[in-house]
Amino acid sequence: MGRRLSLSVAVAALVFLLPSSVVAHAALVSASPGPDDVISDVPNALVAKFTQNLDPDRSSIEVHDASGRVARGGYDATAPDKRTMRVALPDLALGSYQVRWTTLSTEDGELDRDTYTFTVVAPSPSPTPTPTSTLASTSPTPTAPPTIAATSSPRPSPEPSPTADAAQLAIPIIAALALVAGFAVWLRSRSVR
Repeated sequence: MGRRLSLSVAVAALVFLLPSSVVAHAALVSASPGPDDVISDVPNALVAKFTQNLDPDRSSIEVHDASGRVARGGYDATAPDKRTMRVALPDLALGSYQVRWTTLSTEDGELDRDTYTFTVVAPSPSPTPTPTSTLASTSPTPTAPPTIAATSSPRPSPEPSPTADAAQLAIPIIAALALVAGFAVWLRSRSVR
């Protein structure tokens, strides 16, 4: 009977401890410019979204170049959710930039920090049409304007959030542990009779 009781206590402890360790931190979900983005047009602001609600006073975001910080921002009170940070961007020179963010979740009180980089490149030069010459033409022949095919580089899909994956994995584990705990309690009640 002591062995069954120990098993029940261990299972119950796992059930109560597992969710807090799996669903923790306000992790980065998406950003624009985002991780490893290569951009030629610098937006007015960098906007980042996170997995949990943010503490406005203890969450911040910065953009750095090789010489140091070029912009600092934080919690976006104008966003429709409580999970967004924004930093106004100055005119950025060509080069690589590191984004550093710190979040404090109001949902679980967990602090999280991370970095990523994006790169600013020169815009692609537009092709110039070549002049056409007509040697013995008396009437000009209309020529169609050159067609420029728009190309876009595929944007890498955002990495799945480790927190979201862990949360999806936690539900079946919690259910299984609850079943084991219920079975242990049932076994204990049968042995008492």
